[in-house]
Amino acid sequence: MTKYRYSLDKSSRKFKCPSCSKKRFVRYFDNENNEYCDEVYGRCDREQSCGYSSLPSHNMSVNTYLTPVKIVPISFINHQTFETTLQRYDLNPFVSYLYSRFEKPKVKRAIDRYKIGTADYQGGSTIFWQIDLNKKVRTGKVMKYNKNNGKRIRGSYNSINWAHSLLRIKDFELEQCLFGLHLIDPETKEVAIVEAEKTAVIMSILRPKVIWLATGSLRGFKYEYLKNLISLKITAFPDKGAFGEWSEVAEKLNNNGFNIRVSKILEEKEVINDGDDIIDVLESVKMMDYTKTELSVSALIKKNPLIKNLINTFDLTDEYGNEIRDVKR
Repeated sequence: MTKYRYSLDKSSRKFKCPSCSKKRFVRYFDNENNEYCDEVYGRCDREQSCGYSSLPSHNMSVNTYLTPVKIVPISFINHQTFETTLQRYDLNPFVSYLYSRFEKPKVKRAIDRYKIGTADYQGGSTIFWQIDLNKKVRTGKVMKYNKNNGKRIRGSYNSINWAHSLLRIKDFELEQCLFGLHLIDPETKEVAIVEAEKTAVIMSILRPKVIWLATGSLRGFKYEYLKNLISLKITAFPDKGAFGEWSEVAEKLNNNGFNIRVSKILEEKEVINDGDDIIDVLESVKMMDYTKTELSVSALIKKNPLIKNLINTFDLTDEYGNEIRDVKR
């Protein structure tokens, strides 16, 4: 076996990146001298938003090797195990919240489409399964919700957990994917992406004509998660305060063949706080009644009735891809 002079540090230790200054930098280790290489040599984990990488080639006469990549098969959750969770929704606080707020048939459809699971964990929790394009289950994010307001219960005891961890699957090789990815088929032309799984589910109820996907985290908006969407039109709705970071990622991906538009709708809303998402915007404009777009268009039609003809002729939609309804007073 070849012994490599330099290799990326195998520990979980992270350093400050020389480029972006985030503590996401993995340094190279000198295996001959048993010490770290100079602090500029390494690779930033923020591959899309930073991408800094530098090899420790101090002396060109010294052979420098990258650690060979060991290809390990991706692990999956047993399908039978997955299917046993698609029940007992009376114990699922998030599902209880959905039923308390939306029409029953719409909730049942959302549960079935997204394959929302129930776990005994923490006295009844929600499982947001990550199912890939081949309908294989990668893992599931397990979280506890308040059934009265739909908010996630936070704290050391009520932390996020993962199905493969709770199932104690040995040597599980995890490779995550977008939540809702399994909903994409050959007929799909465009999708919308949000951060939270909960948001994707609720938006699928409020705006059912759109396929809503979720990254699961702020930094889940990256090539590894989005690579299967390169042929689609993508509209991203980052949480408030994350527009800049998602825009940087989108710009780099668009330069490599993607078609991503990052919505500024949350940044333009002063009534919501950093970290709030598109659901909070819908609440602020009472989207359960007429949308702000519909009210604005109605006012324009009163001034110029021809606008209504344009909407009908070209089948124009709002910013979410949905029909602009007539406002009836």
